[in-house]
Amino acid sequence: MARLSIRRAVAAASAGLLAAGMLAACSFSGGGGPTGSLSVEYNDVSTLDPQVVTWGEWLDSAALLEGLVVLNSTGTGVVPGVAQSWTESADGLTYTFALRDTKWSDGQPLTAQDFLFAYQRLLKPSTAGTGVTQGARSFVPSIGIKGAQDFVLGKTKDWKSVGIQAPDDRTVRFTLASPNNDFLIGLTHPSMLPLPAHVLKAKPKDWEKPANWVGNGAYVVKTWTLNSAMTLVPNKQYWDQSGVKLSQITLHLTDDLTQAGVHYQSKQVDVALLLSPDVKRFQADPALRARLVPVRNAYSSYLAVLHSKNPALDDVRVRQALSLAMGREGIVQTCSACRPSYSLVSDTVPAAREAAGVTENVGQAKALLAQAGYRNGAGLPTVHILVNNTPNPLLEAIVDTWQRNLGIKAKVDVLETGVYVQRRQALQEADTIGFYEGSFASYSTWRSWTATLWDPPSVKKFSIPSSKWQGYLTAQASGDPVAYANANASPPATQFGTLVDQAIATKDPAAAIKLFQQAARVRQDTYLILPTIYTDSMYVVRSGVTGLQPRLGPLLPFTFKGVGVTAQSGK
Repeated sequence: MARLSIRRAVAAASAGLLAAGMLAACSFSGGGGPTGSLSVEYNDVSTLDPQVVTWGEWLDSAALLEGLVVLNSTGTGVVPGVAQSWTESADGLTYTFALRDTKWSDGQPLTAQDFLFAYQRLLKPSTAGTGVTQGARSFVPSIGIKGAQDFVLGKTKDWKSVGIQAPDDRTVRFTLASPNNDFLIGLTHPSMLPLPAHVLKAKPKDWEKPANWVGNGAYVVKTWTLNSAMTLVPNKQYWDQSGVKLSQITLHLTDDLTQAGVHYQSKQVDVALLLSPDVKRFQADPALRARLVPVRNAYSSYLAVLHSKNPALDDVRVRQALSLAMGREGIVQTCSACRPSYSLVSDTVPAAREAAGVTENVGQAKALLAQAGYRNGAGLPTVHILVNNTPNPLLEAIVDTWQRNLGIKAKVDVLETGVYVQRRQALQEADTIGFYEGSFASYSTWRSWTATLWDPPSVKKFSIPSSKWQGYLTAQASGDPVAYANANASPPATQFGTLVDQAIATKDPAAAIKLFQQAARVRQDTYLILPTIYTDSMYVVRSGVTGLQPRLGPLLPFTFKGVGVTAQSGK
């Protein structure tokens, strides 16, 4: 019997991705087909390849491509997508999916071979492995497919060693390395979407262009101007036409979402993700407050350590001191819809703080700095925080708090995206130590928050001593960076990886959770990554937009399927 939901609630969410849009040119034909036009302000999209980590992959899953299963309306389970049903073996290791009879938007049949093609492309061997930052390969190893990660890393060469099969045109089968209660939810990740093999083979470099775009989602790409706009129109071949309610969706692509509140109030947009301080302003107005729709714990923010020629932050006591003296209860006053984060594990995961949390203690922080040779901050270089593209009052509050509590010097560096990506990887000069700021999200399970986000390979990499970081960069350019990180990781980082591996291999769910919790505790105590805040997304939705169901789900926390407009919109 097919399992249509998972046993645990899940959540993933948004890192400030979306401000959505204006209800424009509402026209109604009366013919029963898609009517009305929705305009959406969205983060700039550089690619629509779902196998690359960008904002585009989440747009794929929200509108353009559909996987075997999709998240349900609350984000707490899955419902059928391309797969009309599936079965799970008694030992929890094999999942077999039966595909419905569907077509690509160009009328070609969609078969199991399209899924197999996509997964072979996704798992193409590379010593670089996978990641969760912009531009990385989007495959999530913790989904647990037998042999997949070894194939990615080139440890095995035979595709038959990977637990993915297409026995016939209507069947896709997965074999897992060990039972995984998160597997079905994991299949909703954009990396697991199918791709039209016939198009990518014919046009390997141009398949994303609107003239060549072929998808299997509710909408297809009609036009796309980089850094400007994209228009989507109905996919007439989509299997569930009842969910295609709009005649056009216009995406206004931008790197600056700070004007969303203004655009809403001037009736340029009808659905918007509000950024601080707009949330407080809208909450203070009864009429505007009535239109707010929150999405719980959309994402978790953090500071990840930089590598520098100055070894000050190689000392865990210094990193711990900075965490102890961050003043989380105070810094959240600078932002709206955010809460202090005392763990790298989301507070939507049961017992996150109790099992793997941090504390605040300025006295202890001062003592640790003194023990490390930096009494009252003397001799410690300026601590920098690198941030991508946009000034952040929260980070300014952190550096102010550090300076006040510890007597150190601290500074926020706002960098253009390309410079930010380069700087966070580079070996910093001796006068620069610090962290880079980022935000992550995942499903609300212990496995996701230990084996997917800040996973063992990432933690091992962060733990490499600064004196050996240049060696890692060299291995990354022309060698085996994974092997280098494994050989030079700190003992706690290695222990973290061992515990995660043990947890993944543990069949009993309760025992596995205990191991994941132990692993998360070890990782937290490295203080290589400092939790800062949890942020809830706050949308404002004008009356007349129907079927929009914000959910504890992917980074774009709703799907365009089922969204429509009414003639009474605009209030």
